Amino acid sequence: MTGFGDRPVTEPHHRPSVADDVDAPVPGLVSGGPNAGIQDEYAAEHLQGRAPAKSFADHEDSYATNEVTIYWNSPALFVLAHF
Repeated sequence: MTGFGDRPVTEPHHRPSVADDVDAPVPGLVSGGPNAGIQDEYAAEHLQGRAPAKSFADHEDSYATNEVTIYWNSPALFVLAHF
């Protein structure tokens, strides 16, 4: 999640965060997480051969591991709404 925790996501594949001329991404966004599928060029170059749980790149070019999408963020919002 961006902006929270000991090791927050700092470089999500999120166009508004990249294009807003602010160093930090929009806080509170959930990124994809580990993905051993190696579906993008950045992951293919940097994550090849890693264990599935270690197949994550906090880099804006790795959409397969670090993209911010509605289907990851909506469950987080649902849980937070409960509290």
